[in-house]
Amino acid sequence: MEAEFESALQKLLRKLGFQVILDYGAGEEDARVVDSLVAAFAGSSIHLARAFDSGAADADLATVRGSLGAFAASIEMVDVFIGYDSAPTHVAAAIEVPIIEVLVGAPNELYGKRWAPYGPESVCVIPADDPEDSGRVLTRIENELTTIREQGGRFGQLKLGRA
Repeated sequence: MEAEFESALQKLLRKLGFQVILDYGAGEEDARVVDSLVAAFAGSSIHLARAFDSGAADADLATVRGSLGAFAASIEMVDVFIGYDSAPTHVAAAIEVPIIEVLVGAPNELYGKRWAPYGPESVCVIPADDPEDSGRVLTRIENELTTIREQGGRFGQLKLGRA
């Protein structure tokens, strides 16, 4: 459930009117996926030297690459954070940003409950156990994003990979 899913998710965010911020992550594979998503993107895009440089609000898609601090700064400005079960979801929870977490490969239900991010904002954990789940997962994400959009959300951040 990697590049194809993330491409569909990016299109869903745009369809619902969200501006998208893609974080490059730490590894080469994540960077290749981001590069391919940017290359296939049909709207305006910008690479940010720092989170929310001038011009970010005018772009449909922004990319950011940097330290954990830069990553946290970019999360702080978004209306929803979408990511896999990883440390960045916990950063988003600490910064009080609503989270949609795609939980891939949990060995059991208890794992998801123990390791889910916790914070004062909403946290939606969606289990995804195999590639066949992608349609169901996208539908759940669309429902969550529709609610956030109705509340005035404009920016959605995707964190690729499972760091």
